Amino acid sequence: MLYGIFNRNREGISNLVVLFFLLFNASVALSQYKIMPLGNSITVGKGDPNSTPYVGYRYDLYHLLINDGWNFDFVGSQSDGNPNQFDPDHEGHSGWKAQDIDANINSWLNQSDPNIVLLHIGTNDVSSMEPNSETIAEIESIVNKIYTYNSSIAILLCKLVPRKEQPDNEHIINEELNNLIQQLYTTKKNDERYNIYLVDQFAAFKANDNWRTDYMVDNVHPSSAGYTVMANTFFNVLQGIGFPQFTLTVLVNPDGAGTVSVDPDKRKYIYQEQVTLTAIPSGNNQFSHWSGDIDVNSANPRSITMMRDRTIVANFINDDDEFVSVPNTPTGPSSGNTGEELSFLSGGSTSSKGNPVEYQFDWGDGGFSQWGASSRKYSYGGAGTYQVRARARSTVNNDAISSWSDPKSVTITGESAFVLTVWINPEGAGTVQVDPQKDSYDSGERVKLQAFPNNPGDEFLYWSGDITTNYNNPIYIYM
Repeated sequence: MLYGIFNRNREGISNLVVLFFLLFNASVALSQYKIMPLGNSITVGKGDPNSTPYVGYRYDLYHLLINDGWNFDFVGSQSDGNPNQFDPDHEGHSGWKAQDIDANINSWLNQSDPNIVLLHIGTNDVSSMEPNSETIAEIESIVNKIYTYNSSIAILLCKLVPRKEQPDNEHIINEELNNLIQQLYTTKKNDERYNIYLVDQFAAFKANDNWRTDYMVDNVHPSSAGYTVMANTFFNVLQGIGFPQFTLTVLVNPDGAGTVSVDPDKRKYIYQEQVTLTAIPSGNNQFSHWSGDIDVNSANPRSITMMRDRTIVANFINDDDEFVSVPNTPTGPSSGNTGEELSFLSGGSTSSKGNPVEYQFDWGDGGFSQWGASSRKYSYGGAGTYQVRARARSTVNNDAISSWSDPKSVTITGESAFVLTVWINPEGAGTVQVDPQKDSYDSGERVKLQAFPNNPGDEFLYWSGDITTNYNNPIYIYM
């Protein structure tokens, strides 16, 4: 049972402020995903007589990801393909077996630092009649080394494409190795520490009864159509691995008053990707301000960071219209007590016509001030955390009203009411569910806290702050 620490404020009212910090492995705070195609000649793309130079599944997969809005880079020490048509980098090595990949994987990881690895290996082991028990041990060693290098790397482990029937039963050995790969995947997935996904290339080929003629050029290498099947199978898994991607919707108000340049202009953006917005007026219009999922201001161009889906509005006004700029964020105390008179100050607004302006405050508790001066006083009747905003209007044309300013947060404490403040460290790495979620709590009230990582590969570490360091999740505290 954990208890917070009580602090006495200047009026003797007990006020509890508990700071809890979460530590996550923020593994996907990336500007670009680095994808390593890893394997043997099938990764290179050999066998396809219609492909010179070799591209294999990599060409089709590249364009599938581009069309889906991915921001990525194929990485590896090898390069096969026309760089004017796609990214040709990879880590495919013709003739190599699992033991060869295992011997070199650490060097390649340090060189390329991938976020995603596409692993298709074992074909040459079967051709060399290597015992499957040794091959699967080497594949597991590869997986373990990737995990040890960076536990957040998404490992896409493939079941091998099928082989045509051969007198020495290599096709049967191939299927037996696939069964072991399935078992390895299940073991690692159940471990929960491994960010691993199964890519069943074997089943994708076998779904076509004519796979031998439609998808293969020899006993082991796919045709161009076979490599397309591999690309689609990889793509389907990549879409579901959970890397956050966000959409940006940009609107113009009023319609036709201007346009917005978006750089880069993409269907989807990844976590913390930077985007620059530039508002371009048309006709007799001029840019006024941004609004929507963004702090309201008139900076142009404007850079934003994508950490969620966002809708942003570029607001324009006609030269003949009067425009009142957004006032400053109110300043004033960040805390107080019920019944205490608090002073807040805004200001900074101007009229495009040079007319005087007046201000109104939104106190965040459902109350609003009358229009008037830029400084006001207010007292709250109940405990809680409130958001104080201000807006301005022309005293000559009362219809010319600005948008609301960014809010000022103020926490009000009442008699026998305690406030719980929860912080995330690092910011954006996760969320905390507070049950019950309230502005203030009674003495002795029990509260449940549960941490949830935001991104694949992140993990909750511990709680800290005004409690003894605690590794349980969830935990219960008493106010």
